[in-house]
Amino acid sequence: MQKVIAVLTFVLAGIALASFAPKVEAAGTAYLAVPFKNNGNIPVTVSYYFQDGGNQRIPSSGNYSVAVSGSQTRLGTGTDSTIVEPYKVFWWTNCTPDPVNVQKGADYDALPDINVYWGDQDVTCPDVGGEPTVTASCPTPGNQLSLSWNLSGSGPYNVQKYHLFRSQSPDANPDDNYIETINSSSSSGLKVWSGMTSGKTYYVRVSAESLPGWLSPTTYGTTWSSPAYSSTACQSAAVPPAPTNLRVTGIPSCSDDTYYSGVNLSFNVSGATAAILQLYGNGVFETQYSWPPPAMSAGSSYSLSTGYIGGFRPGTLYTWRVKAGNSAGWSTFVHYNSGNGWNVPRCSSPPDQPANLTVSK
Repeated sequence: MQKVIAVLTFVLAGIALASFAPKVEAAGTAYLAVPFKNNGNIPVTVSYYFQDGGNQRIPSSGNYSVAVSGSQTRLGTGTDSTIVEPYKVFWWTNCTPDPVNVQKGADYDALPDINVYWGDQDVTCPDVGGEPTVTASCPTPGNQLSLSWNLSGSGPYNVQKYHLFRSQSPDANPDDNYIETINSSSSSGLKVWSGMTSGKTYYVRVSAESLPGWLSPTTYGTTWSSPAYSSTACQSAAVPPAPTNLRVTGIPSCSDDTYYSGVNLSFNVSGATAAILQLYGNGVFETQYSWPPPAMSAGSSYSLSTGYIGGFRPGTLYTWRVKAGNSAGWSTFVHYNSGNGWNVPRCSSPPDQPANLTVSK
């Protein structure tokens, strides 16, 4: 009985050891394949090799390699003529930092010739691929802050958004003053904020965020570029200069009735966001023309015109004046002074009535 028990114990132990040993198939070839998926914009080179159940590398020396462009999936392949299961795949890329290798299991098809096919391996480069440089400006009249940025380097860039920060003097550190996020994959951008305070200094920061990728075996997320900083002082607004080059064209030489021949009043302004023209007949105010925002913006020069207008009366002295304005106020009025106006005479002048009629014998 003791011999029988010993034999049974030996057989059971052998079965247990066999269950933990690599599974070896006698004939055929194992066909190994793994898809490498790049969800980002940065092309990567993936180096990889397979390992069989006996811890033997496939290939036995060196590595396989495959280039994976942005937003592309490429298949890595290999074969094993001995078919020793289970198989594993090891891979890494040329990115810095390197994507985390997160395995997604393998599928085994029918034996003895088997196909071992892994799930998608995410090889998205987790780095942004560049560092932003920023420029801030706040020109006259000092209420619009412009922030522009560009990523340094030759790219391509693995960006999905930009984070913008801003602070106002005396707070010179914008890091704790998040303002907004711009969703963009572009390597450059522009943001304009209105409502700034003239005479104040503004400090800005831009950080780029990458597309999501594996940051650890259990964490899927994004990375940020280094922050880039700039600052600028908003200029104090100044009253615009008075309009210049006042001129009138299209005046007829004479007219018997109200004339509509296309009189045009024009002038130049600069540094203004508004302008007003007033028209007088024989010293009495008649009409007004206005040019409000957004037709004009400060810091630029304009030639403004009423266009052809009519309804003028012959024999009436017309004069006009204009002024320019912005957020700081209005310039003085400037008067049209070419003879202080124009007066179109009537074309025909009938003779005077007879006078001093007498009757004599």
